[in-house]
Amino acid sequence: MKWIALLAAANFAAPAMAMDFATLMRDARAHHARMAQEVGGLKIIQSGSFTGPGGGASTLESTMWRRGVKWRTDAVMAGAGGGKGGRLETTMLFDGADLWSTAMGMTTKLPRAQAGSQGGAVYWSEPPPGSTVSGSETVDGRACWVVEHPQPPPNPVMKVGRSRAWIDKAAFVYVRTESQLSGRTVRTSFSDFRKVKGFEIPYSAIVTSDGKVTMTTRITQVETGGRFPDDLFDPGKLPGAQAGGGADLDAAMKRAEEMKRKVEAMTKAQK
Repeated sequence: MKWIALLAAANFAAPAMAMDFATLMRDARAHHARMAQEVGGLKIIQSGSFTGPGGGASTLESTMWRRGVKWRTDAVMAGAGGGKGGRLETTMLFDGADLWSTAMGMTTKLPRAQAGSQGGAVYWSEPPPGSTVSGSETVDGRACWVVEHPQPPPNPVMKVGRSRAWIDKAAFVYVRTESQLSGRTVRTSFSDFRKVKGFEIPYSAIVTSDGKVTMTTRITQVETGGRFPDDLFDPGKLPGAQAGGGADLDAAMKRAEEMKRKVEAMTKAQK
């Protein structure tokens, strides 16, 4: 009879150990909504470095502002060696209704559905719809849910394969992400978790490609309770001409190709 009782106990406990994607997203959204309310306006400054395919190094600087559901991230990538290779500035902005991207003097309205996956915080962005929770693992001492992402549509710039993420069960932030890009395994490992108003976020991230470090970033400054001006989240104040209404995908891909060529040119100039 004892084994029957143990089996019944195991069956009763099993549902508590499971997690489905919809429930995970519900809990994660509630967690980050509480954080936004308690932290208030949030500003995060981040710096790092990026190593291109040719081995040339560039510096990365970014500033993220968040107020309620609205967010904005300004980033600059500059060539090393006294500024050789040029400078690439980008902005991503979610004004609460639409997602906008600015690069090389052009502002583009993107599909609103991408706002969740783009995030707006350096420590969290929602996994794509259709993801599943495949299990749980402990990564660097942190209990995580393992989330498998759906196969993305074909990408003309690079071949994208399987991707997944390890999400902290308590802090609802990434501990690790992993993707297959053009035949390489690209992994981002997050560390140095610190509390901001009682909510944990990682201050450091390292990106590797087949085990080789390609990018490192570190949060250098965090400000809470900021009262940011409305203009900061106004797409009409972004620099450059606006392109279309989010449906001109051909134009968007051309700009992506142009950005890729510029990054490659920066890398060659640093050799």
